[in-house]
Amino acid sequence: MAIAIFVTSTMLVSFFGLARWLAVDIDASHPVDRYRLRTWIAGQFEESLVPIAELSAAILLSQTGAEIDEIQPKASLIATFNVYDGFDTLRLLDALESAFGIRMPDREAETLCTFGELVDYLYLKTCDV
Repeated sequence: MAIAIFVTSTMLVSFFGLARWLAVDIDASHPVDRYRLRTWIAGQFEESLVPIAELSAAILLSQTGAEIDEIQPKASLIATFNVYDGFDTLRLLDALESAFGIRMPDREAETLCTFGELVDYLYLKTCDV
């Protein structure tokens, strides 16, 4: 007797998103309310980008101490999150690279101006679109 298992792409993305989420070293001094973050992200991004936006937002929030309601597609990485500022920038980029299993060359990272651009970039790098 064979048992068939059906896995949709949404389930697969959710599984990998959860695995990456659990593997992220989130700074304990800036705890993230995961339910509130998920709800906020779902209202800001299209469904296919939610897992990537959620994970990158959790990393960004824990690294910068920003508030969840500051996470918006058009939020400036420099003005809103002060991302490109020395050691904190390297730590953030390292956390994103390790969470998503990618390499972000400095030239490419420097072109990202908003959180939405960061999410789109990570989506393209991780989904081989």
